[in-house]
Amino acid sequence: MMNFQKEFELLLRSPYSIIYIQSREEERVEKAIIELAKKQGNRAV
Repeated sequence: MMNFQKEFELLLRSPYSIIYIQSREEERVEKAIIELAKKQGNRAV
């Protein structure tokens, strides 16, 4: 089973233009997105 970060990274690489994340843990999701953006070298974060 994939964890959220691995699954999200695959979604970012896919051709999808919109990714919808439903979670009760907004801060945790935001943190994971920021960490992944930094890992990929996104300077806008």
